[in-house]
Amino acid sequence: MSTYQVEPDELRTTASDLRSAAKDARAADASDAVATLAVALPGSSTASVMPDFATAWDEGIDAWASSVDDFADGLDAAAADAEAADAQAQAFQEWLRTFLGVGS
Repeated sequence: MSTYQVEPDELRTTASDLRSAAKDARAADASDAVATLAVALPGSSTASVMPDFATAWDEGIDAWASSVDDFADGLDAAAADAEAADAQAQAFQEWLRTFLGVGS
């Protein structure tokens, strides 16, 4: 039989850190960096595709960040589920002690 321990506060901290990373990634707009690169390569075929590249990059980052946010939501839900399970187990133990007349 396997046992595992869930630390709800750690799950919530991790979820918060993930959301922060997703927010920072979204804030890093590729268009500024790509515009600088395009200026450095005037007239090149690379410069001409830079706007499309920036758009694709930003869309990819947004998709990644949304996935990270969803994962963070799952961690928060797991923390809440673990706390609810602990509360139910504790309530049952208290009931059982009372039923059996055993002190706490």
